[in-house]
Amino acid sequence: MITKKLPQAIQYAARGAPSVTLIVIFTLGTVLMRSAGCAFNDWADVRYDSHVARTRHRPLVTGEVSPREALAVAAALAAVAFVLAL
Repeated sequence: MITKKLPQAIQYAARGAPSVTLIVIFTLGTVLMRSAGCAFNDWADVRYDSHVARTRHRPLVTGEVSPREALAVAAALAAVAFVLAL
């Protein structure tokens, strides 16, 4: 059965610009998930980063941040982004 309701994205497009609140939530979620991805990527690449001049001085490689801390930061950032999505 086809419903007469349009998906939310189409509704927003039909009404014009989305609300400021939606833009802020979307922007914060994007920044949080990108940051979580960077933290996770640094954790995943720690063995290789020490061999590359450009990444040799990153906090995880130098020992300023432990691997467990990097994963905790990535998980916390992703969790906050998930709450925003709810």
